[in-house]
Amino acid sequence: MQKVWKYFKLFVLVWGFIWLAIVLFIGATILVQKMSNKQEARQQQEEQVDTRFKKTVGDINIKVAKDPADSEKLLVSVSRKNTPLVTDYELPLKQFDLSWIDVDDARVYSMGEKGYRIILFSSESESDHDYSHNYIWLLTLNGAMRFDTMIDLSNAHKIPGSESQLFGNRVIQLPAFDDVDYDQIEIPVEVEVERTLGMRPMLSQPNLELLKQHYNKMIQDRIAKLTKSKDADVLEKYRAASQEFEKTVLGKEIGN
Repeated sequence: MQKVWKYFKLFVLVWGFIWLAIVLFIGATILVQKMSNKQEARQQQEEQVDTRFKKTVGDINIKVAKDPADSEKLLVSVSRKNTPLVTDYELPLKQFDLSWIDVDDARVYSMGEKGYRIILFSSESESDHDYSHNYIWLLTLNGAMRFDTMIDLSNAHKIPGSESQLFGNRVIQLPAFDDVDYDQIEIPVEVEVERTLGMRPMLSQPNLELLKQHYNKMIQDRIAKLTKSKDADVLEKYRAASQEFEKTVLGKEIGN
């Protein structure tokens, strides 16, 4: 009887191990299946997102993608060591009446406790102009993404042997309104890209004075008309254009 009891306990123990193995196998199979499904879902989601640009600078990863719901919107995501810092920040293209641009390059600079300065270089993917436009976007990331400014250059060229210098024509747009036609100011400039943008006009002082006399009067005359017409949106664009014109001809640092 004692021997029977011994074999019975052994049988129960073995049977228990068998069932435990079966349960563990089923559990592992379900877990692997769930992980596989999640991975497939993540891959499908990534395939649906139209990623247009990726770059890693140190431990910072930058991704620019088109919004699946609106192909004219560009969304910027930034992560550090696979930890998201900002996800799907919309680049303010509409503010400048832009669409169909491609991001070509990016720079990242540490700002200490202020986070990061992110600079994106972009160009028109479709253009009706006889010349190309290049757009330099200054963004600050510190908890959230903040747009600082955008520099519009036409026919920009990098200076050979330098990663931070380029030159082109600084374009300042003067929108049309009422019976006033669209106009734009173009000033040849040299740009140095660092945490801020250093911009110096490539014109002699007499030529800069002529530009200032002409365009300052034009801008102020248009601002006076807009003040009377109370078109607040266009008026704000002209005030911003006036500030950008002053910064460009004076060679001031942009993006402090």
